[in-house]
Formats: sequence, structure tokens, C-alpha cells
Amino acid sequence: MDVDGFFLGGLYASAAPALAVLGDEAAVSKVKVPLARRCRREALSTWTVKGKVVVCDWETYTTPTQLLDTLDFLRQSGVAGVIMLRTDATANSTTEAFPYSSLPAVSLAASLRPIIRDIVRQPPVDAVFASVPEFDVQPAPKLHFRSGRGPPLAGQGRVLAPDLAAPGVSVLGAWAPSAGAAFDLKSGTSMSAPHVAGLAALLLQENPSWTPSMIKSALMTTAYQSTKVGPPGSLSQPIGTPFDIGAGHVDAPKALSSPGIVFAASFQDFSNFLCGTERAPGDACGACTTTPPACLPENLNMPSIVLPALSPGNPRTIIRKVTSVLNEASTWAVSWDLQGAASQFLSVSVSPQNFALRAKASQRLLIRVAPNEVALLAAQPALTAGNGIGGPAAGSADGYMFGELRVTEARGGMVAQMPLAVRILRYVSAPEEVAVEIRNRSAFKLGFSVTPGFTGAMSVDTSGLWAGQVTTGTLNILQPGFAAPAVVTVTIPQGATLARLALFDADYSFAADFDMTVLGPAAAPGEQGCSFICFE
Repeated sequence: MDVDGFFLGGLYASAAPALAVLGDEAAVSKVKVPLARRCRREALSTWTVKGKVVVCDWETYTTPTQLLDTLDFLRQSGVAGVIMLRTDATANSTTEAFPYSSLPAVSLAASLRPIIRDIVRQPPVDAVFASVPEFDVQPAPKLHFRSGRGPPLAGQGRVLAPDLAAPGVSVLGAWAPSAGAAFDLKSGTSMSAPHVAGLAALLLQENPSWTPSMIKSALMTTAYQSTKVGPPGSLSQPIGTPFDIGAGHVDAPKALSSPGIVFAASFQDFSNFLCGTERAPGDACGACTTTPPACLPENLNMPSIVLPALSPGNPRTIIRKVTSVLNEASTWAVSWDLQGAASQFLSVSVSPQNFALRAKASQRLLIRVAPNEVALLAAQPALTAGNGIGGPAAGSADGYMFGELRVTEARGGMVAQMPLAVRILRYVSAPEEVAVEIRNRSAFKLGFSVTPGFTGAMSVDTSGLWAGQVTTGTLNILQPGFAAPAVVTVTIPQGATLARLALFDADYSFAADFDMTVLGPAAAPGEQGCSFICFE
């Protein structure tokens, strides 16, 4: 039987067949069968699975840490390969997983689970991993599902996050011999960051006078935007938004050949940015009084623009300054492309739209972004969900709309690209959280700012606060770095509008790395609750 699955790990396909065995049939004892079915290290007999292809369940609530631990344990146990069977039919059959293991491993859809298990129950059954190239499929570049996404939280949400995408999945490199292999496949920021650091070093070697912000600008403005974000195995593979890939995937040759212009930010620029977001008035923030626009977070001179709270009737003008890195005069033109909902609900203008630069000279750009009030008014009946205009139906994230500004050199064809992310408020923008420390029982006042997205009266309601509850428990350490989960039942009072569950480092006298997963809510009589993780 030939079955297609999603590749989890393994540099090479296994050339020779190996006997297949179910994890639950290799349990160390009957009481460990449920855990052995998931191939957990505390339940599986290593001598039974050694040299075989072991079949394991991959349940929806299996955490990334548990899956990584399982694959690492099976590799150390000497298995020939792993078949992970999804148990939840609603989960993507080939959910992009954790390609960290140098062990041949595949993930199969839940629909295949009973078939595979029935076949393996009829020994002897051999399994072999074979790699068949699909020339009509181009999965790369593809963003890993664990990669951090926007919208941003820092800088009042006015700084793009992430900045860039870079290679970081299944990167082959030297590994500590004590880990059992001289080379291994690893993934994550620890792999992508060295790629970017190496490119930055090459840029600095070519341009010794460049500042970090100039290097960052060169990498961002020359990136390409063809990184896919759709589920693996799906025919739908949309290109990522700025909240997925930032300015795009790094393009080393293009960045090193010369970006033409850069968005350079000085120490004073960053100081003004901090003054406009975090510092208290008077804390070396004189520029905020003399030139208030200098301290607006969105005016930090970066090759990206994020406006999280644009309101009808209140267009915003963003300031950017471009600096030529060429040794000769050049002529530039600014254009823009508004995508999806942005083309309907936004208008953009730039002044000057055309300009000339002497060698190493700079030009200030005023970028005006305004809501299209006519289109907003016409679309009002359809805008019923969320606080942003974009909404999921418009292909945006959290109500954001996206676009791109391009600064193009007339003769050489050099193009500096700058992503744009905007959310138009329909209701109101207010802080997600306001904290206050009360030292006594006396009355106090707390002020904070809100920005309405409409003209008219506004009311404010209050709820809470409920007293916090602390629950203590004990984790059973099975072996170093691995513990059996502890389960705590939490009841949220009726009428509560917000619940917060947390673990705090201050509660422990030693360095701890605990994962908390929230299950539920439980089903009420006659209703269908969550039989798996609803949020994590």
C-alpha cells in the first residue's frame, strides 16, 4: 500500500524495509498502553521497537515539546522510522510539524489511521520510506507554522513585526558530539538569525560606514514577497502578509548589490520613539515639545508603516527620510499598491512623488494615508464584526489591510519596497490593559486615553474585579526535563468578561520551564463542548 504523508524529519529516505509495530503493542506494561500508543518515552519498550518502524498516535492536544521529546526518544532508541497518525479528523491532515529529527518520519491523516493500524496488526508487515519528487509542486519558500506573527505589540503597535523572514527550517549543521551525532537538522530562530547575521556582516564588510539601521533597511527593502503560508498539502497557498513575513524573505544578492537608498535612523530618532511610547514626560524628551511629530511612534524612520487606529475623518501623515547610498546622482519615483480591502477603503498620496538625489543626499517624504469615507459609508451595512474594517472576509488579519510603497530609481531599475499595514477603527481604540498598584484603601483616580472611530456620544461600562485565586500542585518528575502533567480544574464566575490564567517565575525557587495548556470549556448538559484544546 502506497500512502502519501507529510515529511516530519530525516535527511534520507530509508532504503531497506523494516518491520512495523504499533506503539501500544510495545508498551512496558498494560497500564502504560494509552501512553505507549502515543510513543511516550515512559511507556514504550525500547528493545521492542529497536530497528523497526513504530506507529504512533499524534493527538490534537500533544504539545510541541511532547512531540519533539517523542521523536528524540525514538531516535535514541534506534527505531528505523516513525509514522505519526493524526487522531482528530478536523486537524489538517498534514499539519506542518517539527522537522528537527534526523529520523525518517511522516504524518498521516486521521482518515488513514484505522487502515494503517489494521494493516500493522497483521504481522509481519514491512514499511519503507521513499521520497518521490513532485515537480509540479513548489512548497518553498514556506513559512513555518511556529514562526512569530503580527500584529505587533511594541511601540503601541506602530512598528512592524516581524521585520523579515529568513531560512530556518531543517537546516543541516554541525552538532555537539555528545548529542549522538556530528550533524543534525535543526529549526527555529536559532537557525534563521545566523543567516541574517551573516548577511549583515557581509553588508558591513562592503559598507564599513553603515549603521545597523542602514543594514536593516537594505535587507528589508530588497526582500522578496513570495513566501507561502497555506497549510501543507493544500492546493491553496496564499502569499504571506506583512504580519507573516514582514518586508519579505531576505534576498542576499539583491541586498549586497546595492539597495540604492536606505531608511537610516539615528540615536535621536530612537530616543524620540521611546519618548513617544514609554518614557515619562520630561525624561530627556524635549524634542516632543518643540517638534511633536518627531515623537510619534509611526514616524520612526523604518522601511515599514503600521497604523493600528486610523479613524474616519482623521487622515494621518507619516514622515520618512530616504538617503542615497550611491556615489552618483539619481532620480526616484514613489508608487504604491493597495491590496484587497485596502484598495477599497484607503487612499494614499506621497509628497514629493518624484525627486532627485545627489550622491549620499537625503529626501524627506510625507506619506498621507486616509480612509475612503465614501466607500466606508456605502459598506456600513456589511461591516458587522470586529473593531476593524478589513475583517477575515476581506483577507486581512485582525481587521488590518495591507499594501506596499515602492521607491523606484529611474535609470538602474533599483526598487526599495516598504510594507504598509492599516486598521481603520469602526468603534474605539483603548489600551488592552491598564495596571495600578494600590498601597492603601483610599480612593484613587486612573486616567487613560481612548480614540473613537466615530462622531457622537460614547458610554463606558465596568465589570469585575474578581479576587485572584492561587492554586498549588505537584508535578511528578519522571526523569530530568520531563514531568507528568498536573490537572487543575478552574471555574470562571458567571458574567465574567475576562479570565487570566498564569504561571509566575517568582513562585518557584529554582529555574523552571513549565508549559500550561488550557482545555475546555467542558460541555454543558445537552451541548457539545471542547473535546480537545480550544486555546493554548
